[in-house]
Amino acid sequence: MADSTAESSLGSWTKGPRAAIGRVRTQYGPVLGNLRAVISGAIAEQAPRAFVWSVVGFAAGIVLFFSWMTDPPRGLGPVIAGIGAGLLWLGRYSPRVKFTGMNFVGTALIVIGAGHGAAELRTAHVATPLLTRMMPATEIHGRVGEAEIHPASGRVLLEDLSIAALAPEATPVRLRLTLPATSGLPRVG
Repeated sequence: MADSTAESSLGSWTKGPRAAIGRVRTQYGPVLGNLRAVISGAIAEQAPRAFVWSVVGFAAGIVLFFSWMTDPPRGLGPVIAGIGAGLLWLGRYSPRVKFTGMNFVGTALIVIGAGHGAAELRTAHVATPLLTRMMPATEIHGRVGEAEIHPASGRVLLEDLSIAALAPEATPVRLRLTLPATSGLPRVG
């Protein structure tokens, strides 16, 4: 009877997520403590090279931007940096957070977010109209900028375009056409 009373007074502490966390701490506490010490030591060892690592993180943000299969959501870089700023603030000023790597994770996310945001801004700055759909046969006027011959086809790059089916603001700056090798290539210029 005493056991059931003790168990009921503990309530949710013997079951559920808190009990699971307690079991993990009991079973893996020494291993996690050692891992935390190793990570903290590695971070402290690399602290004098923080600027070099910030360049690596910035480049990782740029790589992240260009690794998306489709256009990433607008403003994702600042969101990543904001999450990093929140984690950095928690790591420095919250008395409840005792993970010393929180400052590192927060700083890393800020730098990665800055790289992602910089790539997004540059891409938006140099963006030009693109043809995103098939167009029916239409008249295209332009200057031949480049012409390459390949065994099965030829490739022509047109510049200074005028396309009858498109408004001037929707017309791309350049257009690459692939022509059958039997049709020959126009002269550059």
